[in-house]
Amino acid sequence: MQAVGGKSIEVWFVDEARVGQKNTITRRWAKRGTRPAAPKDQRTASAYIFGAICPALGKGAGLVMPRCTTEAMGLHLAEIA
Repeated sequence: MQAVGGKSIEVWFVDEARVGQKNTITRRWAKRGTRPAAPKDQRTASAYIFGAICPALGKGAGLVMPRCTTEAMGLHLAEIA
C-alpha cells in the first residue's frame, strides 16, 4: 500500500494469457509435381487466463474465460475491485 494525498492505494500487477491448442502445418512426402491430400484436425480450443496480484497485501484474483472480450476484462476488473 502506498499513501498518495492522504489516501492509501493498492498497487496491482496484471497479466493475461491465451492457452490451448494451435494446429501446425501438415507435411507429407510426395512425388514432385503432385499434391496429395493431407487431412488434419482443423479445430482449435483456447482459454484466456486473467490474473492479478497485490504483493503488499498478499491478495490475488484470477479468471479463466473462453474468450478475451471487453466484457471479460470488465469482469476481471470487478474481481480485483
